[in-house]
Amino acid sequence: MTPGATPAPAFRPPRNKPRELLLSLLILVAWIVALRLIFGGVAVTHARTAEPLPALVALGLGCWGLAEVVARRRLMLWPGSALGILGPIAFGLAASIATPELRAMTPLARLPVIYGVTSAGMLLFLLRFRLPGLVSPIALSGILALFLWMTGGNLGALAKVEGLTPRGVLAALVDRPLIAVASTALAFGACWLGWHLDRRAGYFGLEAARPLHIVGGGILALIAGKFASTLPAGINLAALIVLFGILLAWSLRIDRMAVFTAGTVAMTRPLALAVIEPLGVRLDIWQWGGVYNAMVGLGMIVWLLARRRTAASGWTRRVRNIRWEWTDPAFMSRRQWKDLMEERKARHEARPGA
Repeated sequence: MTPGATPAPAFRPPRNKPRELLLSLLILVAWIVALRLIFGGVAVTHARTAEPLPALVALGLGCWGLAEVVARRRLMLWPGSALGILGPIAFGLAASIATPELRAMTPLARLPVIYGVTSAGMLLFLLRFRLPGLVSPIALSGILALFLWMTGGNLGALAKVEGLTPRGVLAALVDRPLIAVASTALAFGACWLGWHLDRRAGYFGLEAARPLHIVGGGILALIAGKFASTLPAGINLAALIVLFGILLAWSLRIDRMAVFTAGTVAMTRPLALAVIEPLGVRLDIWQWGGVYNAMVGLGMIVWLLARRRTAASGWTRRVRNIRWEWTDPAFMSRRQWKDLMEERKARHEARPGA
């Protein structure tokens, strides 16, 4: 492969998505029924005895065994991903009542154990059955476990959570230097791995690259935006504008609009505060919602218009697993779109009997 060339498309196994969706729903319903039978109507986080423990372990092992069939042999991604989430949750619930000390804890105090074991279990499912849809849930569960453990179950700390996403939960912890440094290193690693998978990997790697890019890029944007917001007035605004420019350039390079959207959400609040705080303006929750919607909408328009130029210049590196052709007029100049339509018309008229 010559430098700068787009690698050949990866093999995409055939899928029957309606059948996968139906099977995933059946698995979910069966798991919920099994869980209700195991706990006998008691809330899953309120169990005070070890009686449900063997059944929960059996439920988790059953999910693993079924995943061997539907995910490893049948290559069914959605049912495999459902089992890769539900099975580890069963293991996490089992771990939360494994000892008398854990059973004596409050339901909120058990959550770090549940989320931590669930994250580790999903990682095993990911590695065994190659389920790229588990990348984001693994990150979210791990960060939730860390957050709940470090805050000691303090409900007041939940006010700092900016949405139930890896980036949103991490927003409540980035003011701690060690967490910020470790998260930056891991986010850089996720972005590098996503770039490497885009260029070299097969189907599994290409599917896993998408959440790696989004999680890594969103976390980096969050940490960079938080740092820029601490700079003196005026300098913070300039720094945030530069960061938006870097984010735009990188997302265009890897051809991932979702990365730019995630980064825009992460840096919208610091940018808005840098503008309105010197003016003494305060926004309520509804006004903040309008600001976020406006920024995301504007960001999408800017990204689409910029991609038209960067694709023509060679800066954008096309992703091999992209599911559509870039023939939409939003991605092409008017002349290119007109030439494409004339070419299609000529091919149609050249057909026999046209």
